[in-house]
Amino acid sequence: MVRFGDYGNHSCDDAVAGGVGQEGRRDCSADTSCLLQSVQPQGFHATSTLRVDGAGHVSQARSSGHCRGGRRMVGPSGRARTDAGSPLVNPLQGATAPVKKSRFYELLDAVFQDATGRGMVGVKEEASVDSTGLEAGHRSTHYAWRAGQKRYQLRRWPKLTLACHNASHLLAEVLVTDGPSQDAPLLAPVLHGACRRLKIDRVLADAGYDAEHNHAYARQELGIRSTVIHLNKRRGRRWAKTEYRRQMYRRFPRLKYRQRAQIESAISRFKRRLTSCLRGRSRTTQQTEVHLRVLTHDLLLLAA
Repeated sequence: MVRFGDYGNHSCDDAVAGGVGQEGRRDCSADTSCLLQSVQPQGFHATSTLRVDGAGHVSQARSSGHCRGGRRMVGPSGRARTDAGSPLVNPLQGATAPVKKSRFYELLDAVFQDATGRGMVGVKEEASVDSTGLEAGHRSTHYAWRAGQKRYQLRRWPKLTLACHNASHLLAEVLVTDGPSQDAPLLAPVLHGACRRLKIDRVLADAGYDAEHNHAYARQELGIRSTVIHLNKRRGRRWAKTEYRRQMYRRFPRLKYRQRAQIESAISRFKRRLTSCLRGRSRTTQQTEVHLRVLTHDLLLLAA
């Protein structure tokens, strides 16, 4: 603060000097430090300062002249410490940032929001789940035929498990795994992702997904009213003992199950228009390529 009583005694009381005044450091009053306060930019919070052992306060007037902007960086001496009792993490911001959703799922959500706005997706919808395989080799069909190689001799290939909206043929979820493998364990994660974009009332699947836990997860956890999964005859037991599989044995809705052909048509269109061969060599690049093709398939349906 400015002392009005001592105005005549000191000629520099009406001005606040920097680090060094006209008469040195003694011409600045001790009370002038409270006149200036550091203003933090928007989005920044005051926190503790990080000091280095052995490094003192460096005056701005004594900084090195050959550095850019008149600033000199002081490197740590091997160990760094903070002031006692000062937290390193601002409690308002939190220790870690929230997990961000993948860019593919954000775009897929936007596609279904647009489809809902156009009236292509309603409240109670019917969906189908099925799997298909894609080619990942660099050999052409003509070369494999001339060399006598057959496709079923391949040991591994990219396997896609898709959830399709039967009314519009939009692909609501895709899961990329290695084939050949069992289909039953893949139904739950695909339905979990599809229910985020569709309000599924009935789901259709073939005998490869026949399992009691798939019926229970879809009805009890996801709230799907009806699950139509064809019974697998290779189990050897004609009469099912569990609750939901026994319902499929007693009253199997054959007319509703015929709508599962919608996903067969969607997979056929997916392979014909976007080819069935992947150019990626690793599983990471193949998964990225599959995601791009799924988005392209849905955007083509919206454009039509």
